[in-house]
Amino acid sequence: MKVLLVSPVPPPSGGMARWTQLYVAGIENHDLSVRVVNTNISQKRSVSKNRRLSLFDEFSRSCRISSEFKKVIKEFSPDIVHICSPCSNLGMLRDMACIMSSKKLPVVFHCHCNIADHTTNAFGRYLFRNIVKSSKRVFVLNRASLDFVETIEKDKAVLIPNFIEDDKISSQ
Repeated sequence: MKVLLVSPVPPPSGGMARWTQLYVAGIENHDLSVRVVNTNISQKRSVSKNRRLSLFDEFSRSCRISSEFKKVIKEFSPDIVHICSPCSNLGMLRDMACIMSSKKLPVVFHCHCNIADHTTNAFGRYLFRNIVKSSKRVFVLNRASLDFVETIEKDKAVLIPNFIEDDKISSQ
């Protein structure tokens, strides 16, 4: 199976980027081929102390992601699209554009957040509702997010908590 993974990769390193690294490393023992479209923040914003959002930077980033997404769809011909999202409004707008460009491929939308905390305004709820309806499955990290998705569409959400690396746990 060929998977197009839309997710951040380091640098900078963060929760989703680390998850992506471990996911890609973990497929070695499976019959999967993965191509990643990197959604990480711009280098300028990643090293800034205040990490202020620049609409120009976000627009440029979205154009880069969209262009790479379309290129990988054409060259790689994936069987499925797996989109990882922090569920911010701008992020979901970008994610929806990818879904619309996926050429009817099945899409798995993976929420790396507590959804209700990130869809607090009408625009965010509208985007999220459309993403849920356009996706084959929605992966969530916790029960509250599962319940939130269930209010939009029954039997679409799958609870998949974050994994923990055994070697990071102290035996003391």
